[in-house]
Amino acid sequence: MKPQIYLDVDNCVADFSLHVTRTVKSQLDSDYAECLERSDRGGMTWEETFGMSDDAVLAMAHAEGHRWWESIPEVADRFKNAPRCLRLHDAMKGLGKVTFLTALPKTGPEFAAHGKANWLRTRMGSKFTDFIFCMRRHKALLAAPNRVLVDDSDENCEDFTNAGGCAVRYDATAFAHLPNEAAAIEYLSKAVRTALRSPGCPVTLINKDKR
Repeated sequence: MKPQIYLDVDNCVADFSLHVTRTVKSQLDSDYAECLERSDRGGMTWEETFGMSDDAVLAMAHAEGHRWWESIPEVADRFKNAPRCLRLHDAMKGLGKVTFLTALPKTGPEFAAHGKANWLRTRMGSKFTDFIFCMRRHKALLAAPNRVLVDDSDENCEDFTNAGGCAVRYDATAFAHLPNEAAAIEYLSKAVRTALRSPGCPVTLINKDKR
């Protein structure tokens, strides 16, 4: 049976960190670049990142409704050699069945679901349906030994592997040392193959410039 590959959307193909930091920029008490760096790093609450509650951040985002989610730029627009959504999806299909698996916020999930579906269909085609929307904590319910989660969250990867699946910790900065996008896709493909051989142990993409 072919492996199942679950691709996260936020910060793997859609630059959520940049978009949300731009949205709250006018309300920031600290330096914009520092807030963006904290947002990119992940593992922090929005209170810690921006000095704002989740409800306050989402209220600003959802003033635009689903259009806010539709207008998120691609990760590849900012990070050198990061694969574009369509090319990443098509390359992963050579390894198994590919489904986008993305979490919805507790506040305004209807806006996020509508906007994320349109975001994906803009890039994948108007009839594209290979995506699953769920709460973050429910991603691990899909874990199994022949299933790989590619996600930028350490917590999500750990939960998925603890539930019996495989995971690759995605880092959009990990491709900068490579010559081009094709090499980045091959690097990620190798990580997915390694993860499938090592269920229960997340594989992390390494940014060699940070070592």
